[in-house]
Amino acid sequence: MVYYYPILKRIMEDSICFDITMVAEGIALIRTASEKAISVNDFQKICFECKDTKSKQYAIKLNEHIKHVGSVRD
Repeated sequence: MVYYYPILKRIMEDSICFDITMVAEGIALIRTASEKAISVNDFQKICFECKDTKSKQYAIKLNEHIKHVGSVRD
């Protein structure tokens, strides 16, 4: 899939977006993300406000919940 990425103001593959999101969240090392992206002022804030990031974070939390509890209804 591809997403519009507001930090770089262009469309990019979700794997690149994922790397930058992981750096913004403090999960991955800075060197794993695009230097152009992390050099943008407030890149973390822009990343967290992105609708695609929010929907991916929701999907990750839902999957973790399902693995832990076994159902979406629980």
